[in-house]
Amino acid sequence: MQILVNTDRHTTRSEALVQRIEAIAAKELKHQAAHLTRVEYHLSDVNSETRAGATDKRCLVEARVATMKPVVAEHRSEDIQIAILEATRKLVQGLSKVISKSQDHRS
Repeated sequence: MQILVNTDRHTTRSEALVQRIEAIAAKELKHQAAHLTRVEYHLSDVNSETRAGATDKRCLVEARVATMKPVVAEHRSEDIQIAILEATRKLVQGLSKVISKSQDHRS
């Protein structure tokens, strides 16, 4: 499973952040990893410096499942770490449904 991390110009992409994302993905997606070819994280600061707001950190995560359409989840929070974790957890729920349906149709 390949993990890609993209950031907007208002979000700093550091090696520590990438390692944290990889750790979260490995832990949270361990049951679905065999089905995944790529997981792509898009991190952004929605409000940036021009607008204030409490939940301005956004994580959109997209998972590519072999031979299927991508599954996408998003979460916004004050803290980018929380946004990453919660978006990944939402992705797990979506993947579980899609993979389960796929396996039911094959049976």
